[in-house]
Amino acid sequence: MQRASIKRNGWAHVRLAAGLAPALAFASPASADEPLFGYVNTTDLLPKGKWQLETWGTLQRSDALGEYRVLQGRTEADYGLTSRVQVTGYLNYSSVDAHIDTAAARGLGMTPQGHIEQSQFDGVTGEVIWRLASPYLDPVGFALLLDGTVGHGQEVVGVKAIGQKNFRDDTVVLAANLRADFGLREPRATNAFGLPSSRHVTTLEASAGASYRFRPNWSAALEVRARQVRAGGDRLASAVFLGPTIHYGGERWFATLTALKRVSASDAPDPALASSLVYARDRASWDGVRLRLGRTF
Repeated sequence: MQRASIKRNGWAHVRLAAGLAPALAFASPASADEPLFGYVNTTDLLPKGKWQLETWGTLQRSDALGEYRVLQGRTEADYGLTSRVQVTGYLNYSSVDAHIDTAAARGLGMTPQGHIEQSQFDGVTGEVIWRLASPYLDPVGFALLLDGTVGHGQEVVGVKAIGQKNFRDDTVVLAANLRADFGLREPRATNAFGLPSSRHVTTLEASAGASYRFRPNWSAALEVRARQVRAGGDRLASAVFLGPTIHYGGERWFATLTALKRVSASDAPDPALASSLVYARDRASWDGVRLRLGRTF
């Protein structure tokens, strides 16, 4: 929901940032479901009949079994179906560069290939958010999110509960999410790590964020995420990440930059049971440096 205090100043700066996302270059008026956070969802939705385009990139780096870097990208289109329901479609893609520590991998019973470098289209995601209570009309905002992803070696269904509470004339926003993903996943770096091509994986995640609008158009936030990955009865990995977010919101454009650092992690009892993507991602020193750019119309 676009707040009345958001003005047009800063347009030139946002337009420069938007040069990174030519897919968003469409001229039209709108009010936005602005992402105050990089990872945490809020209950704010687009008004009925409004559209929004957004592109985002997430850079992750891990030192698990060597050096592992992945750039994950998403391009999304959001539509306000009703005042309480928003639908979204995503295109997902990624680029991976992994240099494997072959001695460490063999010590875990793996058969590494040393190096892998690839870019690929990962698939598509469909999402529906249903807001049951608004933080502007009710004591606490609450929404349910359901999504599904089909693509390169993965079929995943996810469900998320979203809570939001606003304070001080909506300048302070607290949000919390609980999420579970269920499905068949194929690690992007399977061959490099010499692990099984697919596993039935369940991911459980709790996240929260606190945002403060310190001046018109600008807000700063702190986000925390706790994630656990399981396959059957085996715990593959768990980690906690914490970091800052800065957000700019104009009348039509917005930009959100987040960096989450790992503050704790635990490995599977036998990392060879884990998928390479799960193992490397949850050993990442940074969960991701994420930039989100969007425009409403």
